[in-house]
Amino acid sequence: MSLLSSAVDELADVAAWVTRDTRARTDWQRRAAESVHAIVGLVAADLGLRFTDRDFDYHKRQVDGRWRNQFVRPGQDPRSVLMSLVEQQLISRVDVLPCNYQEVLEELNVVGSASAVPALQLAHAIATISRTRGEDFVKLVVTTWTSLQPPPSSSTSRAL
Repeated sequence: MSLLSSAVDELADVAAWVTRDTRARTDWQRRAAESVHAIVGLVAADLGLRFTDRDFDYHKRQVDGRWRNQFVRPGQDPRSVLMSLVEQQLISRVDVLPCNYQEVLEELNVVGSASAVPALQLAHAIATISRTRGEDFVKLVVTTWTSLQPPPSSSTSRAL
């Protein structure tokens, strides 16, 4: 019972703070006004995706969990933050590569490096777009990866 009492006290404190702080109240209202269900449908339509009810519910549950724990900075648009979470969720599922992922990492010489994940993300995009297989696929990944690398003399603020 004391745990319940503590939780109620905490909620009362938060409610009092939000009531007194105009900016906090506005941000809270804007965040609470967003419907995860509606935003999942909107973003899915933007991406040309169609889901069964079961898959839609799966994505909605995943986003619901992340949205509950997502910090929205003061002044940040909650709708944009939620849309970004949904977009990340919806594009996180990828088809199987037409080769072993290790082959891609080895060909690009990025095994164990910070570039391994972006390299595989690129490989998945190339697989989806080109529908190539085998040696043609690997060559296309290597050519595309190489074309995206900055020239050796160039300095970059973020190395991959």
